[in-house]
Amino acid sequence: MEAYTADGFISHADSLCQNKRIWAVVGESTNYTSEFLKRIADEAVKRGYDVELFCVPLTPDKLKHVYIPEMNLIVTGTENYVTNSFEKVFDIHGIMDTDNLKTHISEIENNLHLYDLLIKNALEKLSETKKYHELLEIFYVNSMNFNGVDECFDSIFNRYT
Repeated sequence: MEAYTADGFISHADSLCQNKRIWAVVGESTNYTSEFLKRIADEAVKRGYDVELFCVPLTPDKLKHVYIPEMNLIVTGTENYVTNSFEKVFDIHGIMDTDNLKTHISEIENNLHLYDLLIKNALEKLSETKKYHELLEIFYVNSMNFNGVDECFDSIFNRYT
């Protein structure tokens, strides 16, 4: 649903959410948000519902969205709720250990800054690599004898059938 690609960050969350009920779990910490989403998914399964889980890009052990098709419901993790499109909002700031977070705020901010720099660098390298791949593909397509490959395949296939 969401990924980092050679074309940048791609998200199809909007298309998944179209014509669905949307609940938001608001909190900056993906750990708390992911755990809350996991508990919602587990409870839905206990009640007999099918669920579809969508993870945070680059962190497949953390949940970003839970979809319960029979309820036409998406429960999504978000950092804010400045939109009116949410039917319900669960603000998990109240259950977070904010005192502990405050003691590590400069370390957290530094790590977030480094994370952003690394993602930006990775996306630049992916984009650069894609350009080389496309160039190599031109040489490959122009040099490849596709009819010869088909003839070779047919020859081998006919020999053993």
